[in-house]
Amino acid sequence: MLKCPYQHIIFTIPHELNYIGKGHPKLLYGVLFKAAWLTIAQLAKDPEHVGGTPGMTAVLHTFGSDLKHHIHLHTLVTFGGVSKDGKWVWPKRKNKIAPYRKICSTFKTIFIKELESQLQKIDPSYYQTVKGIINSTKEVRWCVHNTPPTAHTKIIEEYLGRYICRIGVSNKKIQYDEKQQIVKMEYNDYTNQKPNEAAPKAIKQLDPIVAMRQIMIHVLPPNFQKVRTYGIMTKSKSEKIKITIPELIKENGQTIRTLFQIVKALLQIPDEEEIKCVSCQSTDSEIEIIKPDAEWYNKHIRGEGRNKSPAQTPKIVPIDPNASSRPEVSMETKVKIKVEHAKI
Repeated sequence: MLKCPYQHIIFTIPHELNYIGKGHPKLLYGVLFKAAWLTIAQLAKDPEHVGGTPGMTAVLHTFGSDLKHHIHLHTLVTFGGVSKDGKWVWPKRKNKIAPYRKICSTFKTIFIKELESQLQKIDPSYYQTVKGIINSTKEVRWCVHNTPPTAHTKIIEEYLGRYICRIGVSNKKIQYDEKQQIVKMEYNDYTNQKPNEAAPKAIKQLDPIVAMRQIMIHVLPPNFQKVRTYGIMTKSKSEKIKITIPELIKENGQTIRTLFQIVKALLQIPDEEEIKCVSCQSTDSEIEIIKPDAEWYNKHIRGEGRNKSPAQTPKIVPIDPNASSRPEVSMETKVKIKVEHAKI
């Protein structure tokens, strides 16, 4: 992060294109990332708008508050950029990088061109099927929401952190009514929201199968990167420009410290002196590091073999409660913490 103002810009595609997202999600989401960045880069490069290369951090969301299919991209764009001679340049306008209509039309043109090119290259027959859907979106105005720039980098970091970690629906917003056999989900009712007030809460009732489908449709393709950086926010560019940009807009190391504090809190990693045995409360412990298992990684992280037929279910042998010891159980683990009971 830099100590410069940032704009929160949301790129939304027409809902007619959701059909393509269900058939080719990885392709459509990739086009959305690319089109959003090319739009910002192209407009910012124009001396009439900025005259330099900005930075952008983008987070993909496929859901709305009510869990419907709503594909959009949240981006944080630096309010300014670096010119060809390495100097920092500010936008020519006070509260936007480029005119709103210009951003919308540029994004639509780039997105449709890239989408048609990718579909024709990967699946020509499928492109002919959805060509009518794509053409219908050319006649409407696309929505790119712009917020005024803000220079409060701490607020920006916290806001971005919430959106990176956010999921379609949390456990506290969804519950199952066993008697009626329906799923009740709480969501923000933006339709009835009043100006300058928080959106009221509403309850939506769903059949269990429909609820599961609405949740599963937001599971991203394997190995898909939902958070991406562009321009001067990438590591290669930031290393080059950190010498030339003014000291006033350089962020300090507090960002990294805050990041690790968040990660530690999310993972609930205790300090070494806080590790205690749940039975005897002993702090006498040792940490054993297990080398990464390539087979486990390929199976569970890379997703290799997911489309294969499931292996035969092993025979389950009941455990004798009167036996002195239980049969050995083989488990694949990456990190093992062994806690020894204190001697009494």
